[in-house]
Amino acid sequence: MIATDRTLKALVNLSLARQAEFGPATQRVYEHILRETSPELVSRACERLAAEPREDYKSPMPEAGAIKALAEEIARDDRIEAQRQRILPAPSDDDPRTWRYCNACDDSGWEEMWCVGDGLIAQPEYRLHLTARDCGRVRSHASHTYVRRCECLNRNPVIAHRREHEARMVHKPTPKAKRA
Repeated sequence: MIATDRTLKALVNLSLARQAEFGPATQRVYEHILRETSPELVSRACERLAAEPREDYKSPMPEAGAIKALAEEIARDDRIEAQRQRILPAPSDDDPRTWRYCNACDDSGWEEMWCVGDGLIAQPEYRLHLTARDCGRVRSHASHTYVRRCECLNRNPVIAHRREHEARMVHKPTPKAKRA
């Protein structure tokens, strides 16, 4: 994986938040060390580090190794959360309206995402629950939300039950149709 503009934007935002000098030579060193790390993980690690207070007598800009270590920790936490999501407990009651199989889409089949776009604007606090992922647009654009099909769509029993119910309702004769 190669360091991208997103990685550089995250590092620049971190340096601005920490009021650190971040010249071209330093940028090249950080990009070289972080080249194998996902830009999304680097961005998330930089956001966390930017929010932390700086300790006395420490360099304002965290070491590239510290950013890489935090990015790997975030990746590990994401993997653990994904495994936990796959092993959700079975519903405890018989009312399908209260079942919740997928937390990512709330059993709608659509997962809301956050695209950073080309801006240096951080994800708003009220959108922090959304997964940050590029939308795939090629042209320059601002940050925005979008939806994509959730991974659970074909295996989610709540959605399957809802589809079956809707199919029964479509074929169910109305009272007027019975009289005719």
